Amino acid sequence: MSFNVHAPDDDIVLDAHDFNLKNDFPLDFITFDEDFYGGVSKIDDFQFNKVKGKYDYL
Repeated sequence: MSFNVHAPDDDIVLDAHDFNLKNDFPLDFITFDEDFYGGVSKIDDFQFNKVKGKYDYL
């Protein structure tokens, strides 16, 4: 199954996920890349407060 998360985006989202696991405050993951947003928002195992895209800011 493809989530449209590819290099180097896969490193970015995994680093953000790992960083969030080490903190006590909620972290949102924000991207304006629509394919990347669609892929990341489908992965339930990531520990983000919310995955946000450009439409959250229009």
